[in-house]
Amino acid sequence: MTQRPGVGRNVLTTYGARFSVILAQFFLLPIVASATGAAAYGIYLLTVTFSVLFQTDLGMGSATTRFVAVAWAKKDSEGLRRVSAASVTFFLGLAVVASVVMAVVLMFALPSLTLSPDLAETAVVLAVLGTGSTFVASSLSSHRQILSGVGRLDLVNMVQIGQVVVRVAGTFAVLWSGLGIIAVSFVDVSAILLGGVVTWLLRRRLARETNSRIRDFRWASFRQMFTLSIDMLIMSIAALLILQSGNIIVSMILPIAAVAVFGAGFRIYQVSRELTNSLTAALLPAATERHVLEGAKANQGLYLKGTKAANALVIALVVPAAFFAYPLMTLWAGPELAAGYTVAQVLLLSMLFNNNHMVAVPILGAQGSLRAYAILHIIWAVTGIGLGVVLAHFLGIFGVALGMSIPIVILEPLYVGIALSRLGLTWKQFFADVFAPTYGLAAVPAIAMIACSIFLPAPEPARVAISIAVWAVLYGASLWVKGFGTSEKRQLVGHFYRAN
Repeated sequence: MTQRPGVGRNVLTTYGARFSVILAQFFLLPIVASATGAAAYGIYLLTVTFSVLFQTDLGMGSATTRFVAVAWAKKDSEGLRRVSAASVTFFLGLAVVASVVMAVVLMFALPSLTLSPDLAETAVVLAVLGTGSTFVASSLSSHRQILSGVGRLDLVNMVQIGQVVVRVAGTFAVLWSGLGIIAVSFVDVSAILLGGVVTWLLRRRLARETNSRIRDFRWASFRQMFTLSIDMLIMSIAALLILQSGNIIVSMILPIAAVAVFGAGFRIYQVSRELTNSLTAALLPAATERHVLEGAKANQGLYLKGTKAANALVIALVVPAAFFAYPLMTLWAGPELAAGYTVAQVLLLSMLFNNNHMVAVPILGAQGSLRAYAILHIIWAVTGIGLGVVLAHFLGIFGVALGMSIPIVILEPLYVGIALSRLGLTWKQFFADVFAPTYGLAAVPAIAMIACSIFLPAPEPARVAISIAVWAVLYGASLWVKGFGTSEKRQLVGHFYRAN
């Protein structure tokens, strides 16, 4: 069996890959929207939203990673082949079903939009390309999960970075050629296909123990994976609904151009969300191996230290981004799309609440005990979408964001309490080791930032830049001096050097 790299390398490359994707979207949004028009870009965002929704892996992605990691830790070659065969077969079947269902849904959804004849034709082509994107991404998804399970998430991440390069270069090329939004969508599909094929080749070459044939498929292995995946399925679908339904709600109730404005605010939120998502995506294989070899309490430190690090990163970005949302969005996307700054503010502030359970998801997944989280996710999705629809009629795009954020503020203590119970931890330990060293240290730097923004005699761009710099220096220094202990600092530095 091939040697896996350290967790630090997987974490850092995951951050590189995730942020390359998010920053590419962040960077391209105002450029593509300006070149193609808000209405055409709104249709594009809507088809992308449907594509993401129908690319849900029904929880089998995380289940694949977990079961591959278990077999890998036990050096069970036969188990690796059976898990791989079950995963590859499942994802190929899912790709067929999901793309057909998506095509049918779009067939009925698009005529409900009020579009000019030219935009109506564009919408049909974008729907076809979006459906193709769903098929390609789903059919090749298992290879990415298998590589992650054997500890080669770093390779998956490098491929994803390559996809981003292809997508950005291709998008600029087609816009420079004046080919429009349809060509942009075609570039997206091409980048997904290229990345999927490269991942398949890497998996076959570097993780030969996972190479399987149809005869390796066993219903027993599939049922075992799907039993765990039921909870992950529920969480995956609920999370997708929470994250993607905003664009759909806006398109149903407000003009199609409002989708682009909402999407601009949502992009700001995505950047902050990936600060924790990138960390948790890299933890499942390591948490599984620890659980298999040492038991449930082996991940206590991983939850406390991981959540503290994730909170520190999120707070560092969310506080200035939320406070200066309007000037930052105006600078980035222009005054028209900057109207979505209230969406960004609400969603960013919700991150300060729901970030405390994110690291627990891969850890509880490693234990196979995600049922309670699945139930909470259902409650969050149902109430969030319901509130979003209701408030959209009164408050517009701000109401959609607010409705989807309120439930997590109420539910987050339940999420954290469940994680503490499963890991044998107490609330006292959580507040002492996680809350105080991150949230508590943010008060004084935040006051200093706000004071600079109010009283500093300088033009707005300079005032914003200086205020953010003051925040970054003060909060960073507070974290380094008071937030992290000597051993944690050594571990952080050690992980960085080992990863490089």
